[in-house]
Amino acid sequence: LFQKRFLDKAAGIHAVSREEISLISYYTANKNIFFVPNGINTKLKKIFEKKTVNKKINIGYLGRISDEKNILGLIKSISLLDENILNKIKILIMGPDKNRYANRCKNLVTKLNLGKKIFFEGSIDNEEKWSKLSKMDIYIQPSYSDGPPLTIIEAMICELPIIATRTCNISYLNGEPFLKMVEPIPRDIARGITEALDDFKTFKKSGKNAYYYVVKNLDSKLVAEKLITAYRDTIKNN
Repeated sequence: LFQKRFLDKAAGIHAVSREEISLISYYTANKNIFFVPNGINTKLKKIFEKKTVNKKINIGYLGRISDEKNILGLIKSISLLDENILNKIKILIMGPDKNRYANRCKNLVTKLNLGKKIFFEGSIDNEEKWSKLSKMDIYIQPSYSDGPPLTIIEAMICELPIIATRTCNISYLNGEPFLKMVEPIPRDIARGITEALDDFKTFKKSGKNAYYYVVKNLDSKLVAEKLITAYRDTIKNN
């Protein structure tokens, strides 16, 4: 109710995903909602280390290890993979892992005998982040709820193809060749991983499309120009 008062009176409301427009509309009758996605400095690509050829297909997650990120669901999905797929991959989970939920995740890895497949990398700083991402083969975001995650865009400028749940609020990327969209349940996450590996060379190459998509649509300068235009239109119409 507190937020509704401000939403109702706002001259304009900025949504960073199309799904967010629907969510905001649930709380207010205000129609002055505009969509401009998050952007990123695409020049960051220059600082990446040279990519290495991995013995296993490295699938990585970067972010908080918490319930809404559905890391338990990701671990369960790995246990559902066929052995021939399982033998090809290595899962790297990057993020602060000194909490109760992270301990549950580690215990589940042990229980499912996945200790040689799933690795917890712990907290990493900003410089390490780019180094780690550049050495991945696929980025995965298994969240129950997310915002849309900036880490997906960061992975895209590292030329990584993406496996992400529908609930990551990135519908504007749906249909792109570099994205496998899945439901946030273990069985469907496993399906997405399996499909990605069934034609891995093609999916891996699509990572270049991910980078070009960011350059064309999500570069911070372009996003800033869109925001300025949206703010000007808002002021003009009020």
